[in-house]
Amino acid sequence: MYIAILGRQPALGVAELECLYGAAAVRWFGAQAATITSDTFAFERLGGSQKAGRVVLELRGTWLAVSRQIARHYSAQWQSAPHKITLGISAYGFSATAREVQKTGLIL
Repeated sequence: MYIAILGRQPALGVAELECLYGAAAVRWFGAQAATITSDTFAFERLGGSQKAGRVVLELRGTWLAVSRQIARHYSAQWQSAPHKITLGISAYGFSATAREVQKTGLIL
């Protein structure tokens, strides 16, 4: 599953996603995002989405609790990685500050 953060006209972004992936594969996720159920995702084909990524975890709770779960998950997965890893973290729907989100990334 993938998630797309939609642009200034979210309904058009969803219509575009539905044309590419089929209406059954696209679901609204809040007012500014949509999830896409697909094995592949071609962000470069989209004009109505600002960001997109693969969904790796679905978590609930406060930012502090979610942050800890993210750190545990990725620390376990990447502990023996032989190369540098780039990770982007965005927090939508939380009252977390940019500094708190950045702190989660630095912990990793």
